[in-house]
Amino acid sequence: MEKATEDMDVMARLLDELDSLQKQAESSNLYNVDVNINKMMPELGFVMEDADRLVASFSGGWQMRIALGKILLAVNF
Repeated sequence: MEKATEDMDVMARLLDELDSLQKQAESSNLYNVDVNINKMMPELGFVMEDADRLVASFSGGWQMRIALGKILLAVNF
């Protein structure tokens, strides 16, 4: 958007796209995903510090728990 300030048509299209994406995020409860992740992590045995780790840094068993968490989140949305 910063580079599009000189071309008003491009700026208008970008703003329309941003508005559309924000509406999609609101309608899909995207803002609640973090809340649900934070609730689910301890239930799967993770500590909050684990949220900053890369998936590849976990063992295979823990990666399976992450996959299970992703499935559970997908089912709830």
